[in-house]
Amino acid sequence: MGRLRIHCDNCGGEWDVYHRDDWKKASARTCPVCGESIDPGTWGGVLRGFHELEDGSIELIKDHTQYHKTLFTVDYISDAMYPNRKESRELRDIREDLEGIKRTITALFSI
Repeated sequence: MGRLRIHCDNCGGEWDVYHRDDWKKASARTCPVCGESIDPGTWGGVLRGFHELEDGSIELIKDHTQYHKTLFTVDYISDAMYPNRKESRELRDIREDLEGIKRTITALFSI
């Protein structure tokens, strides 16, 4: 079963909502960092889209197990719709660490 990873553009926070969670609770659609919440009507549309992707993935698994076809998986990855999107502090720290590692490796191999 899948999960939704939700990014809050208000504060940069992220949280995951798993398939086993109670989707109807307000906490599933509320940012745990700043408390901003997704509109209930919009949330319903998000869930319908998520369930469609889940159903498609289940069909791919059935094809694989029943007909011995190649297993394919489908992920939806949102591209950056907003150029001024805030990123979480954790992601920024990881990005800075990776840049530091990249500079170190480049320096080592240029000797």
